Amino acid sequence: MRRIALKGYFRDNTVVNVYPVYKTKGTSSTAVLREYGQLHNLKNIMHAGALDPLAEGVLLVVDGVSNVDDIRPLINSHKTYQFSGVLGFTTDTWGILGIIQSLGNFNAFKDLQRKEITEENIARVISSYQGKIEQEVPIFSNMRYRNKRMYQWAREGKAYLVPRLIRERFVYEIRLDSFELVLVADLFEQIISDLSLVTGDFRQEKIIQFLKTVVPPILDRFGKDFTLPVFTITATCEKGTYIRSIVHSIGDRLGFGAVTRSIKRTQVGEYSLDDCDRLE
Repeated sequence: MRRIALKGYFRDNTVVNVYPVYKTKGTSSTAVLREYGQLHNLKNIMHAGALDPLAEGVLLVVDGVSNVDDIRPLINSHKTYQFSGVLGFTTDTWGILGIIQSLGNFNAFKDLQRKEITEENIARVISSYQGKIEQEVPIFSNMRYRNKRMYQWAREGKAYLVPRLIRERFVYEIRLDSFELVLVADLFEQIISDLSLVTGDFRQEKIIQFLKTVVPPILDRFGKDFTLPVFTITATCEKGTYIRSIVHSIGDRLGFGAVTRSIKRTQVGEYSLDDCDRLE
């Protein structure tokens, strides 16, 4: 088990232990925190920034503190992510762990993707997100509105009562890593496989069943060779930046909608994947 003691970094010069842990796909950050604490008999632990259930990568577990303000500098550290998005549809969560809300105009999409949805055009759009940005907070998020988490409003079917929340964030660096066209059948097979990893109640079974009914008609109409564009991005950004919001906004800019396919947090402040302990 890696243990990194930091002295004088936190409030009142408290000495705390920071454990960089690799969170795998499917588990919640809370579950990782609980399992890691039980495994190593740690008390008074908390994490310094949650990851979505299907996100993976660096999760900082801290013990020896009783108040989140004690580790505020750690929480406020910049973060680096590698993530991918799929053009052509949207969901209510803006990620694959969500119910499909709209499908792109696939007739136009099939004709235009070779002309307009190019690596050069996507790279140009992505580069515009470097610097100060305004982003909408996803309704499925931990942000609070009237003393209730936004995802709780959404799960209760009351998302319409929550106004659009716009926040400024800073993206220090962002780049397009790759762009490819992926067969729809292969893409959704991979998505369903990832969804099957999710533990807890995140509607995953309902989403899987819905996808299984949506994909066959698409293949029947557009053929088994029909593809959707998938792009991969690396970005270093201010704390509290929603990756799903960036991908959703890119989809809006390109006119076809987009969802976040995957997220990997590769660094939090000075801690990287190489520093991480694993639960397996």
